[in-house]
Amino acid sequence: FTQAAAAGDADALAHLGHMWANGIGVSPNNKTALALFHKAAEKGNARAIYGLGYMYLSGYGVARDVGKAVDFFTNAAEQGFADAQFHLGALYARGVVPVGDKKDHTNKGKGDAKGDTKGDKNTQAQKKDHAKAFYNFNLAAAQGHAVAQYNLGDMHRGGEGGPVDFAEARRLY
Repeated sequence: FTQAAAAGDADALAHLGHMWANGIGVSPNNKTALALFHKAAEKGNARAIYGLGYMYLSGYGVARDVGKAVDFFTNAAEQGFADAQFHLGALYARGVVPVGDKKDHTNKGKGDAKGDTKGDKNTQAQKKDHAKAFYNFNLAAAQGHAVAQYNLGDMHRGGEGGPVDFAEARRLY
């Protein structure tokens, strides 16, 4: 990946960012990961944009900012990146998208989501939005995202975001 990244390949930059962020083959280094993610994101790479979202969501190497995380996840989700779609669904399911965020985040026509907002001075929780969670989980599940499939099954079982549908829940589990 190093040679391809040096040549400016966005996928290689994003993969190296992931490796540095998670300590895969190297000692974890958030500063290096962020720099690589930013370079790849400038080229429109969805994996890197998602990586930036996760860094902001978790506060790794940056101040935790759920609003920025949602913006990055939305950008990557609009490109069809399943992990970003899943995280948007999780944020909406837990009700942690910042108050005052007027963006649609359903990826129509154009947000691990830990959901813990304790101690986060920049974020206030809003009500859970099951319709947006359902929409984003559905997009990720359609691409085979296992945890999104499970969460979508739970939503079908509980009638959250749509009518109760035990058969669909069973299929998704």
